[in-house]
Amino acid sequence: MTDTCSKPTREQHRALYVEMVRNEYPKYTEHERRRIRERVVTTLETLWRTAEIHLVRPDISSEPGALQERIDQLAILVKASGGVAEILDRHEEEPWRQMAALMALRLGEQSRGAPGYRDPACLVDDLNLLSHTLAEAGCHMLEEATIRPLRHKLEMFGFHLATLDVRQNSEFHDKAGIRVKRLEGEESGVVDVEGCLSFLIHETNV
Repeated sequence: MTDTCSKPTREQHRALYVEMVRNEYPKYTEHERRRIRERVVTTLETLWRTAEIHLVRPDISSEPGALQERIDQLAILVKASGGVAEILDRHEEEPWRQMAALMALRLGEQSRGAPGYRDPACLVDDLNLLSHTLAEAGCHMLEEATIRPLRHKLEMFGFHLATLDVRQNSEFHDKAGIRVKRLEGEESGVVDVEGCLSFLIHETNV
């Protein structure tokens, strides 16, 4: 591993080293050792599929056609042409990484108000394509470790994980309400929720 390796590649090499060391520990049960070996295989598959341990890099033309077609579609749909060009050039012979990066770029644009995935089901369709093509390539554990958990979360929560529900103790709401009333010129210690709400709506022009 050289200094020219990308950060994700260095992280994969470190993860592989850690799992190999763990496998030598006598304290682990056979079941735990089996899980360690599965993670080792998954890491090796990741490096193999990203052309990091090939003497000859894989030819993209040999990869599944549906995957390349979707990459071409996403490259057109994403508006940040500079970002698309960088992804396609940087991961020229890594179709799965190309598609994942384009999906992430499209989601980033969508979070800033640009058109994107119409609903979670459309994003699941792209994840299913990644899963299917990885499985066809024999990378079942890689699919299980990386794609499947994300797909399950998306199917359960949709895009709502970005919403944060902040709650506060009612005592602090009462104190805030009293301060609002003082701003209105009232010194009463009794909180009028409707009055406070009307004041806040008026002041913030909601």
